[in-house]
Amino acid sequence: MTSMNLIVVFAKANVRRNDSRMAKIRNFLICLTSPKGSVVQSLNQFYYTQSLHPRTNPVEIVSSCYNSFQRFHGGGMMLLELAKRRKTIRKFKEEKPPLSSIIKAIEVAKEAPSGINSQPWHFLIVKSEDLKRSIREICEEKEKSFHEKLSGHFKKWLADRGITWKKPFLSDAPYLVIVLCDKTLPFSKESVWISVGYLLLALEEMGLGTVTYTPPSSEELMKLLRIPEKFRIETILPVGYPDDDKKKERRKKTEEVVSFEEFGGRMS
Repeated sequence: MTSMNLIVVFAKANVRRNDSRMAKIRNFLICLTSPKGSVVQSLNQFYYTQSLHPRTNPVEIVSSCYNSFQRFHGGGMMLLELAKRRKTIRKFKEEKPPLSSIIKAIEVAKEAPSGINSQPWHFLIVKSEDLKRSIREICEEKEKSFHEKLSGHFKKWLADRGITWKKPFLSDAPYLVIVLCDKTLPFSKESVWISVGYLLLALEEMGLGTVTYTPPSSEELMKLLRIPEKFRIETILPVGYPDDDKKKERRKKTEEVVSFEEFGGRMS
């Protein structure tokens, strides 16, 4: 059975469950649309060594295949494939993911390293529709004046992608995860952004999308959300099931971003 056949079988099962395991299986199947030889070998070995009754539930077939993949590759989607697939999402489906998925992703984020192990992060989850609308209104008011001052390459880059002062994702996304930084602690900003990187990949593995949105000003948001003064808003992550078919922005080649011994030095 090819990976494409496997995806068809899964689709026919008409699975609507939203738990994290099913999300991982969906991601696993998407990963297989351009399979590596080792992955295909794992699948082939699974099908040659397992006896599956013709009436076996398609979901059980896929789940068993996923388990086989985990045994051969250490569990979960390969990290490189996961990172390559992750992209910015600004449009979301109305369907609300379980809150447990957000918490699970934060559990990953909090394992990030930090300066003197200060762990300066705090994650504020907002799901209230009224509160999300208020956050959007505050941000859009600040965005208007911010966009009026734009010029040059930055202005053109945004215009080419249709990005304006309007931020509908702040109210459309089922959840907003507001990432806070305790600015009284050493290396707090750097530490928090490492944790954000962990969080982005964890959300991607669960089939959830987001955009790292940084408001131009956060004073009013701090008051609205009753955030203590020692904290600073680093970013707002709207989170939900993606409904955005745009392509991922091009990434530089490895050789463009790596030097050896001295800047610009090539590997001998």
